[in-house]
Amino acid sequence: MMFHSYQLLFLMILFLSILFQISSSSWFSIWMSMEMNLMTFIPFLSSSENQLYNEGSMKYFIIQAFGSVMLLIGWMISSFMIFSSFYFKSMSYVMLLLALFLKMGAAPFHFWFPSLVNNLSWFSLFMLMTWQKLSPLIMLMYINQWMILISLSSGVSALIGGIGGLNQISLRKIFAYSSIGHIGWLMMCMILSEIIFMFYISFYFFMMMLFCLIFYMNFISTLVQFFCYKSFFLEKIIIMISLFSLGGLPPLSGFFPKWMLLNELLLMKMWMLSLILLLSSLMNLYYYTRIGYSLMMFSSMIFNLFLFKPKFLNKVLIYFVLYLMLISMIYIPMGMWLM
Repeated sequence: MMFHSYQLLFLMILFLSILFQISSSSWFSIWMSMEMNLMTFIPFLSSSENQLYNEGSMKYFIIQAFGSVMLLIGWMISSFMIFSSFYFKSMSYVMLLLALFLKMGAAPFHFWFPSLVNNLSWFSLFMLMTWQKLSPLIMLMYINQWMILISLSSGVSALIGGIGGLNQISLRKIFAYSSIGHIGWLMMCMILSEIIFMFYISFYFFMMMLFCLIFYMNFISTLVQFFCYKSFFLEKIIIMISLFSLGGLPPLSGFFPKWMLLNELLLMKMWMLSLILLLSSLMNLYYYTRIGYSLMMFSSMIFNLFLFKPKFLNKVLIYFVLYLMLISMIYIPMGMWLM
């Protein structure tokens, strides 16, 4: 993806808005930083060449604006003395949580996320699945009184993320449902342990960056295109292992953040939520295996749909993937040490 000069400026402001939110001490300043984040992300969803991109940016803006209004109303109810009764306090916390669920695409407000991703570039999708989730997740630290509601949304998000991706052939939709499933895990990580959350979110960032880069460089959008995908055997093996790691298959590095979270849940006797998260992880592994199967078993066909595949970039990609996998292996001894 080629960046224009104004997009580089917006990208810098996008990163600074998260730092501003982390360092904020009031609800209003947090809300302001989230609005600044929204305004600077919209240009990455828009395109003068493709009107479908503009339609997606409009959908995203309307949904996020509605969530921001709910967030502001909830904050006002919790702040004014006239609404100091237990009923109004509870209502304000519920409204704040529902607004955060809507903004991050968690259940029961996940419906907008898969319908939006088909018209996005891989870079915009990467930012939407990772960086744009940080603001609502960080805010969950301040609203942990309603543990039952957060746990319910976490379990339902994980199930929807697992079930929704089973019959998809679009890679963007597969990773969109995967993102919804990972949001379920990340919400519980943020509530129970910030250390586990840091492990999980950094690993998820690395993996999403890896896959979006691979699909962007090779012009891949659907599982069918893997039938004509030609690459080095080492690259196929690395992609396959990385998919299994993202799904949490032991003993790969993606398994350890999930294992650490499940231990915390079992210590709190949250048996049902632990079972739901495990089942959803198995469903995620199933459609990750479909991607790997398409990559490994059908890549020997003689057809080649790609007009431009520079060898140098492929080599750089392999080394980059190996480097990411080497970094991710640090999670294994660190996870064992924390346990």
